[in-house]
Amino acid sequence: MVAQELCDYNLIVVGAGTAGYVIANRLSEDPNLSILVLEAGDDHSNDEEIYAPGLAGSALGDSHFDWQYASQPERQLNNRVINHPRGRLLGGTSAINSFALIYPSAAEIDAWAQVCNENWDWQTLAPYFRKFQSIVTPSQNVKKALNLAHSDETIQECKGPIQASFPIRIKPLQEEWDETFRNLGLHNTNDPLDGHALGGHTSTCNITADKHERSHAGTAYLEPALTRSNLTLITKVSVKKLIVEQYNATPTVRGVVYLQDNVSYEARAKMEVVLAAGTFNTPKIMELSGIGDPQILEKYGIAVSAAVSGVGESLQDHIRPGISFELTDDVPSFGSMPQELKALLDERLKIDELSSESERKRYAFIRKTIESPTEATAVNFLSRKPVVGAPEGNYLTLNAILSHPLSTGSSHISSSDPKAKPEIRFEYYSHPLDLEVHARQVQVLKKIAQTEPLASCIKSSGKQLPLVDNVESAKELCRAYSTTNYHPCGTCALGEVVDGRLRVKGIRNLRVVDASVIPIIPRGNIITTVYAVAERAADIISDDLNISRQT
Repeated sequence: MVAQELCDYNLIVVGAGTAGYVIANRLSEDPNLSILVLEAGDDHSNDEEIYAPGLAGSALGDSHFDWQYASQPERQLNNRVINHPRGRLLGGTSAINSFALIYPSAAEIDAWAQVCNENWDWQTLAPYFRKFQSIVTPSQNVKKALNLAHSDETIQECKGPIQASFPIRIKPLQEEWDETFRNLGLHNTNDPLDGHALGGHTSTCNITADKHERSHAGTAYLEPALTRSNLTLITKVSVKKLIVEQYNATPTVRGVVYLQDNVSYEARAKMEVVLAAGTFNTPKIMELSGIGDPQILEKYGIAVSAAVSGVGESLQDHIRPGISFELTDDVPSFGSMPQELKALLDERLKIDELSSESERKRYAFIRKTIESPTEATAVNFLSRKPVVGAPEGNYLTLNAILSHPLSTGSSHISSSDPKAKPEIRFEYYSHPLDLEVHARQVQVLKKIAQTEPLASCIKSSGKQLPLVDNVESAKELCRAYSTTNYHPCGTCALGEVVDGRLRVKGIRNLRVVDASVIPIIPRGNIITTVYAVAERAADIISDDLNISRQT
């Protein structure tokens, strides 16, 4: 099929998701710059499943909104297939996620610079966590009720597009939850945005304070940008490949070939193409274009345009198992709760020496984090649903999230057909230390449940499901019930696939700006980190290409 040629553009952005529209919005401030944005999904910002917080989760698994990815059978999870929703609409996963805005620690981001030997550390990235959002200052009553004495309004003073707000009503067990962590010696005295927070905390959510609707990249960044005549958005397209040509013996990206309504089109980029298609689709597009591991490309009959090691590798994710505890009859039902409460927990462990160079670098950070009394290594939160197999009743579920896994997986093409989904292997618990750490974090859940005042809310002779009474039973719980927390990243990692300017190594005119560049997964929800990376990327690209901007 011969592609029909379209107009040339200065920049082409592939993906109008969490990161892609940050780039499109910021760079289109220069009226002399023509930008094309290609998106596989459509605009669903007016659909209730997207904007209504009370319907959070209803878009997951729906093909109108979701790519509906699934892993290969995970060997260490009893060969279970793990479904993995990703947003297939304007705004990407920011339009279908669970709202919570959790921030990484300074040590986590500093570890990026140590691992990838690039200029990405807390000092350089911290300002961008404030640039992407505007935090609505809570009332004094809300601050008191949510124990927000540690909040620092000087840090939270920001004017970004994403609207962030605190809950305006107190949920069941809120006070007990915070007090329990204080009694465990985890009293938080730092604002989460300062990079040193630890302990119980009620996070902000990407919900507007006036209309109480979702604030996401597809609205906050998109709508202002669409008024600009130099920005073109084309939706419901499927990218076939990048146009790669040789220039002075160097592979050079010149544009994109994509399908719309079964018609093939070719769009040319005078300056650069920015891949912001996400952790799974970005390496897929690169491999379909002949960029990646030659062995994988040759397996599917794809000519090698540029041999780039690491494409599709280093896949990381957070997983969580949970324990449900039966509550006393006087505790309000969690079925009425619109959101989940989140908190952080530190667990001290010793770890043995690892072998390879890359493993040692990751190990050095993770060991330091796990042994540190000032770094959180598990995120545990209250859930409104019991774990699988729990009978009817009123339950509190505590989940333990493995924040810093040593196990890594991969996401590669499964065919030369652009419509074929990638082959995803998370390889959860493939490093044996992960299971050892996670099992002990699960045991800590019982300690939390047995600590006052939370303990008084749980029936002393009530059900605990599943029953965990030692390390081995905790391991079995992890293998049988652990599932994704929907935070995939790392498949085009900084230092391996892209350099410090987010340029793909070994090829010209191609950058990557999305979660795939994250070299070490941070704690908690990664969306704040993706927004921050995208905001910094906009500044980097502007500097490199002499783009004139206002913000």
